[in-house]
Amino acid sequence: MNFLDFTNHEEAKLALILNVIDPLCGGVIFIGERGCGKSTLMRLFAEVLPPDIPWVELPLNATQESLLGGVDFEVSLREGRKIYRKGILARAEGGFLYMDNLNLLPPEILSVVFSTVSASPPPFVPLATMYPEEGELSPHFLERFGMGIFMEGLKVANLRAEIVRKRTICTSSVGLTGLQRLIEQAKGRLSTVTFPSPMEEYIVDLAQEYNMASHRTDLFLFYAARAYAAFLGTKEVQKGHIDKMAPLVFALRSSSSVIIKAKEEIGDKPCGVTAYLEDERQGNAYEISLDRWCEGKGGKELDNWFGDTTRAAVGDSPEEVFEAEGLYELWPFFLGRDGKARPFSGRRGKSRGLMAPGRYVKGVLTGDKDVAVDATIRAAAPYQKRRGRKDRLLICPEDLRYKERERKTGNLFIFVIDASGSMGVHRKMAATKGVLEAMLKDCYRRRDRVAMVVFKKDKAEVVLPPTKVTPLAIKKLQEIPTGGKTPLAAGLWETYKLITREAHKRAKRKSVVVLLTDGKANQAMGEGYVFEELEKICELLIELTETEFMVVDTDPEGQGAAKLAFRLKGRYCPLSSFPMMKNSTSPG
Repeated sequence: MNFLDFTNHEEAKLALILNVIDPLCGGVIFIGERGCGKSTLMRLFAEVLPPDIPWVELPLNATQESLLGGVDFEVSLREGRKIYRKGILARAEGGFLYMDNLNLLPPEILSVVFSTVSASPPPFVPLATMYPEEGELSPHFLERFGMGIFMEGLKVANLRAEIVRKRTICTSSVGLTGLQRLIEQAKGRLSTVTFPSPMEEYIVDLAQEYNMASHRTDLFLFYAARAYAAFLGTKEVQKGHIDKMAPLVFALRSSSSVIIKAKEEIGDKPCGVTAYLEDERQGNAYEISLDRWCEGKGGKELDNWFGDTTRAAVGDSPEEVFEAEGLYELWPFFLGRDGKARPFSGRRGKSRGLMAPGRYVKGVLTGDKDVAVDATIRAAAPYQKRRGRKDRLLICPEDLRYKERERKTGNLFIFVIDASGSMGVHRKMAATKGVLEAMLKDCYRRRDRVAMVVFKKDKAEVVLPPTKVTPLAIKKLQEIPTGGKTPLAAGLWETYKLITREAHKRAKRKSVVVLLTDGKANQAMGEGYVFEELEKICELLIELTETEFMVVDTDPEGQGAAKLAFRLKGRYCPLSSFPMMKNSTSPG
């Protein structure tokens, strides 16, 4: 299958082609769910590029040294002269830098990439994909792309069958040759395309009408409309070209739904590229915005994936749903510093190790290519006279020191919530939800993943698997009802299973279990005694590595939660230790 065989997503194909015609278009990012073809289309696009245009992929484990390049110390020592190695950014110069799963890259790496792109002219064109459920991305980085395309899987049966058919049949590259010829012709026409003054004013008016704050919006729309006119073979930019490009440029920058009527007013000359990029939706309204993904389609899809678990166990027994009560002041969860290299970026605990990126702390004897020049020179300095130094520093392999770095890392917070009937007494669940909401917001600010386990009646269930989508977690929290007995052992058992599953996927991530309960367990999992089950499960939990526990006691008058914190060797916090903000009022 080649680029032209890719089914649908014509705007995505067009956006990529325009960035070949004019690199000033600013690049493209595809945002969508898993399996909708984002990465496939990007890599098929690489086959369209001429051989002289570089295509470089940025790996998720890239370091600042691999990005920028520098002296290859190991080779230089062997050769006796300075040997430089090119960085990833240098190899992409004059071409395209593709970043798959952009939101999984550390912010330090993205800062280097986009500070390089901001040069004039940009040395390369950034291309990227992201799946929002995997993690957040700063709007500062998102706004650096010229165009944004929101992609979703095809729901029509015949189109899905067409995808299967195309993937199983070998196709030739005859069509690509014709497309490459059209692109080269458009690049040749680009400098001759004129941009009338009324059209420049129309761009400014359109940007102001839709509250586009950044001046990049006007510039990206200017370049995109000009490239589109060159692709179609017209000599000057027309209003229809701007209308066609505006949704693609505005998509990443709209704070509310942006609806633009895309009308083609190209004139009598027919579109000469319909054999390659047929736009079946010409003249229809396009609604493209980040809000559409986060609050509309994306939210509903995720809700279906996780299932309506909060209502599944309601049955015929009466239950009550409490709203979160007030706004609470929350002291941060400081986890301290450890000496393990953790590959997960975040803004909470500090971790030391030989990983990069991170702040250089000191030189150590063992490492892998990340040479600490200052420490190496200090190690070699005392032996220069013995080695017969004359003009240049003599360094031996035993002098090499490597950088130990420190970085902030993210964690997995598992909130285990008691939703039994006793939590409804004195509106304890309302206060608990208020504290929990404050904790979730803190996790969002510090880039942690969160999960939720709820136990009530006779069972426990994971109502939210580990995610970084905090609005989804808050939505799930608001829907949790209270009622029934307290199967505390079942809640801890589900937590144990969740931690062990995550350990297989992300072995080096630290987990923090926050248990919110009054400790009044009265429902066993099996035929045995409740507290015998609790003792056994607590023993299993404290044997887990990379796991910390905190018990929030919703009923300080009792002793169950305090005893549980002791068994888990965790921290004990009464719910009253989280004071409400002064301007916050509790309902009713």
